[in-house]
Formats: sequence, structure tokens, C-alpha cells
Amino acid sequence: MLRWTTKLATLSLLVAAGAATLYVFQFRGGTAGTAHERARREEHLRAIAKRLQVERRVADVIVVDQRPSTRPATGPTTTPAASQPTGSPGGGGATFQTTLLFVEYDRGGRPLPAKAFTIDGDLARVDGVVIHFDGKFANEYGALRGQAVALLSRLHAEGHPPEKGLAIDPRNDIPNVYRDDDPKVTEFERTLWQQVWRLAEDEAYRKEMGVRVVRPAAVQTRFQPDRLYTLTLETDGGLHVSSRPLQGVYRDALRRHALLD
Repeated sequence: MLRWTTKLATLSLLVAAGAATLYVFQFRGGTAGTAHERARREEHLRAIAKRLQVERRVADVIVVDQRPSTRPATGPTTTPAASQPTGSPGGGGATFQTTLLFVEYDRGGRPLPAKAFTIDGDLARVDGVVIHFDGKFANEYGALRGQAVALLSRLHAEGHPPEKGLAIDPRNDIPNVYRDDDPKVTEFERTLWQQVWRLAEDEAYRKEMGVRVVRPAAVQTRFQPDRLYTLTLETDGGLHVSSRPLQGVYRDALRRHALLD
């Protein structure tokens, strides 16, 4: 009985090891797997690479609320815009709080789902990172060679350290601008983006994979009502913010809510 138990355990380990090896070869550029599986993998990578052909990420930011802060410091908050309560309490030592509406645009210039951020005061910084696929990583994911990914890391108010800032792009997730029209995400693409985030955060892993990362200087500005701020992150590493008087549908919408006058 003991002999059969030992054999069964050994067989189970061999099967598990074989399955793990097959996964690595199939999904990390190896030669195992059928020709059909390899072709399907390459087709998937080409589709992802096509979605990465975005030279810049552009977002509009407006102030939708400013009001006195009455609570002690608890840090900033962020939620989808549809569920963000106007003037969410946050504190942070400032005498007032500012709620920002963040609207990014997709590759065709269409607005993506809005996000809202509440900060202490009105002065905020935005950090970004650009990852250029090369080296060993590009060898494993050939269709991505020469492509770049621009990540909007975080937004943090004056007096808050960057690591305590608000995540603009959710960690380990796919930024909306790089998503497919089909909301279903394959496990292969999900795993790939987890590796992309690891490249952004893990210096040792970046060196191992031979990937170049550019961290643009953070941009800082005071967000005031009645102005439209445009944030641009270029894949060449440029991060910029500009502003102009608020006009058109933005101003009309805010006026209906009596936030400007």
C-alpha cells in the first residue's frame, strides 16, 4: 500500500511539473504546444500591441466642488465619478477640500468613464511612468518590441507623500485607454499586465528583463474652479498640464449645479 501511495505521489508531482512547464512555454514564448496555440498567442499579442499604439494619454480635469474641511487628516479619497459624494470628507490639515473630475479620452477621442478625486487644499501633483519594451521581455513577447506603455501612477495633494497618493491607473489592472472594446479580458492578457506593473515597480526585475523605464518629472498645479485643466502624458516621457477658461458643456453642467456662481 505504501509503495502505491509513493508512486501516486511521484506521478502527481511529475504531472504538475509538466503542466507548469507547458504553461511557461506556451505563454512565455517557448516552443511547446501546438502550432495552432502558438499562432493564437501571436495573434493575441499583435492585437494587444495595436492597442498600445497610443502616442499620448490625454485627460481633462475640472473642479466640481470646493468647501471647508472640518475633519482631521485622513488622506484623500477616490471613487468612480457616478458614486462620488460631493465634498467627501478627507481632512489633511488644509482648511478646505477640492473635488476633481478626471475624464480621459480613448484612442478615438471618445471620453472614458470619469473618475473623481477629493484632495486637501487645491495644490496637487501627478506622477507618471513610461515603459519601453525591449531586451529579454521583448524576446518573450515579440509583437510588443518597440512599443511603450504610459501609466498615470498617482495624484497626491500637498503635504501627502507620493506613496500615499491616489492611484489614477489601478495597480495590476489594464488602464481603460488600452482596453479592448470587448470587456472580457483573457487570463493571458491579465497576466501580461501584471508583469507590466511589476516592470514599473521592481527595479531588479526591469534590469533582468532589459526594459527601459522613463519617469517624467511630476507636474504640479493649483486646481481652481471655472478652469479646464488638460493633462498629457507622452510615450516619449513628457508629462504636461495646461489650463484655460472653462467653456461649453462643462461650464453649463456646473452652472446647473450652482458650483461656479
